[in-house]
Amino acid sequence: GVLNQQVLAFEPFRNLSCELVTYGARDSDVFVRPLGSQFVLESRGARSAPFPLPALPSHFIENFSGAAAVALALGVS
Repeated sequence: GVLNQQVLAFEPFRNLSCELVTYGARDSDVFVRPLGSQFVLESRGARSAPFPLPALPSHFIENFSGAAAVALALGVS
């Protein structure tokens, strides 16, 4: 499953029996961080090439990292 790292604060999500991929926070499996005027996607030690994103509210950037986590979980590179 792919979960926002924040939901692991809730007990029902801590003991799931499936493999989890988390996104959002820096300690997640997948997150987006700023690099100068661009962004990079980081996933389990790997880093993407820098890419632009429009000036968006932070929750849109978190949604982008969630979509990237789903893609990576499905094997899309």
